[in-house]
Amino acid sequence: MPVYNSAPFLRESVQSVLNQDFRDFDLIAVDDGSSDESWEILQSFEHNQRVKTIRLKKNQGAAAARNAGVAKSDCDYLAFLDADDLAKPQRLKIQVQALETGRSFDVVYSRAEIIHDGGRVLGSLEPPSPEEVPATLLFRNCIVQSSVLLRRCRWQPYRSEFEPAEDYDLWARIAPHQSFLPLNAVLSAYREHQHGISKRLSDRMKKSVAAIHEFQLKRLGVGPRVDLHRRLTAWPSDAQAHDLGEAERWLRELVEANRIYPLAVFRRVVEDLWYSICLDSWSVGPPAFQIYRHSRLARLTPLCLWNFARRFGRKALFG
Repeated sequence: MPVYNSAPFLRESVQSVLNQDFRDFDLIAVDDGSSDESWEILQSFEHNQRVKTIRLKKNQGAAAARNAGVAKSDCDYLAFLDADDLAKPQRLKIQVQALETGRSFDVVYSRAEIIHDGGRVLGSLEPPSPEEVPATLLFRNCIVQSSVLLRRCRWQPYRSEFEPAEDYDLWARIAPHQSFLPLNAVLSAYREHQHGISKRLSDRMKKSVAAIHEFQLKRLGVGPRVDLHRRLTAWPSDAQAHDLGEAERWLRELVEANRIYPLAVFRRVVEDLWYSICLDSWSVGPPAFQIYRHSRLARLTPLCLWNFARRFGRKALFG
């Protein structure tokens, strides 16, 4: 658990780990040069033998803090929790059992609730199917760090230059070579609040994600069009028909270039993304369906047709 000025939520987060049904663990909390009372809160747990603390003299960033915690650990498995998130009581028990019984998997993670800073549940983050995880990571981070357990032998050090998306960088690096097991159970809670990293460092986050996209696209062997690629998972509400055409050509180029991911799985991930882009093209309106249906990436299933008809009207299907 990396800790930096996390006092408002830290005690609750630590306690959520100590409340685990699974008892054979150490919690290694790394204070990354906090200027609030975070270190004092950590010290209030010093009576608990499961809690190990490290204090860095100056702020070095989450990647360095995470690496310091891993360096102090002595275990077969590594689990992560951010200092403002929560672990459900059954989290470690279910995840350890999953890796013990599913020996072909290297990384296990779960669905996660999204909670308000007051604890109110706002929704949940759904994982893709196991075989789709590596291909999905080419487009977006589909893994909530605070829900991850992985084999220590598969871990690689976090890289500070990719903060605050250092977790996404790690998953992207290991994805082609490791097997991921998403669990359907909600085992963690991800807290959204105004002081969270994604809000405080939004510009830096965008640059980090762009760099991770560029790395993956180069690995795929295509000349990276990072701005276009980024828009695919944050499709603009004012997109026009020519934007859809550009996106479809780029996705087809990725399918043709792919030599890394299983062909059928990668195409399915791309086709699902193309479908969601066209369905979300409100500004294009009914012609978005005609653009979709004439694409080589289209899958005209009954559900697909129904969703387009519901969004743009039944007449859109026959335009």
